[in-house]
Amino acid sequence: MKRWFFRKWIALYSRIIHEKATPEYIARGWAVGMFFGCLAPFGMQLILSVPTAFLLKGSKIGATIGTLLTNHFTIFLIYPVQCYRLGN
Repeated sequence: MKRWFFRKWIALYSRIIHEKATPEYIARGWAVGMFFGCLAPFGMQLILSVPTAFLLKGSKIGATIGTLLTNHFTIFLIYPVQCYRLGN
């Protein structure tokens, strides 16, 4: 199990590093991911970011990783601001 996980991790890392794309394509994906990472609630981030990156012709990998802006450490700072803004 550990070896399988390590191989998958190396394959993903290799795919990210060797992505043949323009900087604009990658930045567009990251921007979409970070936008939904700050805007959407926890469960909806990935569901919204990947299709939006597809529609805006951005990097799907970048959009996926960009949503990691809100992780279990930063959610205590970002989520109350989201709820406060949506409530007003």
